[in-house]
Amino acid sequence: MKPSKLNLTRRETMLSLLAIASTSLVACKDNAGDIKKNVGGFKLGDPFLNGSEMALLTAIAGLIIPNTDTPGAVEAGVQDTIQELLSNWGEDDVRSYWRGGLKAVSGKFGDVDDFVELPVEKQMELLGALDKGVYKDEIDLPFYKDLKRAVVGAYYMSEAGATQELAYDPVPGDFKGCIDFDEIGKAWAT
Repeated sequence: MKPSKLNLTRRETMLSLLAIASTSLVACKDNAGDIKKNVGGFKLGDPFLNGSEMALLTAIAGLIIPNTDTPGAVEAGVQDTIQELLSNWGEDDVRSYWRGGLKAVSGKFGDVDDFVELPVEKQMELLGALDKGVYKDEIDLPFYKDLKRAVVGAYYMSEAGATQELAYDPVPGDFKGCIDFDEIGKAWAT
């Protein structure tokens, strides 16, 4: 008999939890057999952000955390994480805030497609000017700070951000199962 695998990676653990959750979704289907619910004209599970909004989000995320010697935000899938959160977890007011916020940001650059089509250097110049203006309170656009926080948060929660960008030690320190109390002097609170 093959020994069981007790040391699961974070990804394997999340996949196991998703499998359990999806099993419960099957048990909770409504009479029509469709687990999607219509919320404010939007069906949960469908992508919330449209193509131009996703293109803008992807471009901005890639500028905020670019691909260097470690994967950037786009390579880590930040834009997909935000899309997933908005599509399946965000409430209508959150979705409206994001849609309006992305529109306001794109308004600072002109047409969304124009910003996305610009060379990276020009995108960086425009985003840098916006960033400077927002953080110096010269431009009233609080959504931009939330967008930036969401990109950075999603990045550092990703596997690439947590294991390649940050120092990662799955078990910090040595485990000593039995030591004399005199060696440590007092018990640990954690």
